[in-house]
Amino acid sequence: METEKTIISEHSNLAAKLLRNLENFVDEVGRRGCTTHFGDVLANGDRLEGVDLTQEPERFTEDHLIFPILRSLGHDYRARPTRYAPRWPDKRGTPDFALETLPVEVAKRNDIRLFGEVKAPNRLGDAHNDVREYLASDLDYHAVVFLTDGIEWELWTRPRGADGGHQTPVAKASLSSALETVLRRNKECETYVRHDVREDLDEVTFEGFLSDDVLEIVGEQFGVQCH
Repeated sequence: METEKTIISEHSNLAAKLLRNLENFVDEVGRRGCTTHFGDVLANGDRLEGVDLTQEPERFTEDHLIFPILRSLGHDYRARPTRYAPRWPDKRGTPDFALETLPVEVAKRNDIRLFGEVKAPNRLGDAHNDVREYLASDLDYHAVVFLTDGIEWELWTRPRGADGGHQTPVAKASLSSALETVLRRNKECETYVRHDVREDLDEVTFEGFLSDDVLEIVGEQFGVQCH
């Protein structure tokens, strides 16, 4: 991990990929006639409604925003994994995705789980509750967790055997301002300038979320050789 913050503007290739992710997502929002509704989600904290999207909000956000961003950050992932996943309390299913950035056999051999919990926009608090419950109940694994609603991103880590019930993020990132700017491309009365988004992204830090950063965290915190 870099000693200075990993600013998006310092990684022009990554910035370009993320900008395309946001534009593609906003274009899909527009195709579904939800530009005004999504504007309220960003500006007022409204809940994203599935009836407007004709799809469950969480799945829509995964498919069109979160999973593309994971790829841009350099991660391989498996959606809704049935193997190589934490054991959720009370048999309530599996995480929304498992990261395969660390080779699965290496992760299994070293009792590490890298996974993600997804919620619809403005429901990240629900992800906090779910992940804290898991981390407090299953202490047999080292854990690296992405929590996101597509707009806000958090990275949590928990060493094996440590109390995870009061876990707090070790890294955060927000795409709120950039999404508000990109949403202008769907509005006839507003001018969309891609450079404006780059200025928004200049303030976004993704330190800790990039694939190389995650591998370094695993090595530093859990003492695992990642290659």
